[in-house]
Amino acid sequence: SVANFFSYGILQWQPAFFIRSFGMETGAIGTWLTVTYGLATLLGTYLGGELATRHAAHNESVQLKGMALAVVSAGVFSIGVYLSPNPYWAFMWLGLAAVGQTTLNGPTFSTIQTLVPDHMRAVAFALVYMFSNLIGMGLGPLAAGALSDAFRPWVGEESLRYASIVLAPGYF
Repeated sequence: SVANFFSYGILQWQPAFFIRSFGMETGAIGTWLTVTYGLATLLGTYLGGELATRHAAHNESVQLKGMALAVVSAGVFSIGVYLSPNPYWAFMWLGLAAVGQTTLNGPTFSTIQTLVPDHMRAVAFALVYMFSNLIGMGLGPLAAGALSDAFRPWVGEESLRYASIVLAPGYF
């Protein structure tokens, strides 16, 4: 839920960031985001599952520590997106951040299945998704927008850049 708060808070505003900060057109942004997130999600999900299976099978503690490290790396790379001087560097950092974020996919669900008794798994998944979506999708974009509005008097059109920089360390 906490990771999704920052992820969705930043993600929801990324197209507006690329328009405001780099003057990109919506069609180009859509193409770049689709390719970047598509490849990064595929790679991150595969790597997360592969690393957990090969190096930490039946060791949820190591898997959870690995996921924490991946999320922290995503936070560092996410800061790079908003400090980039041009959109090409920004998309490179964005791809690395997305790999870090999506390595959680496989190990998170396998850990839930391992730690929760059979008769409670459906409820466990429902609760994870409910809180993740309520907090992540519900409050994250609102917080990013409020921060951007608060920074606008000082930094003008770059307010979304600074709001995202403030939110990115939340991955830590």
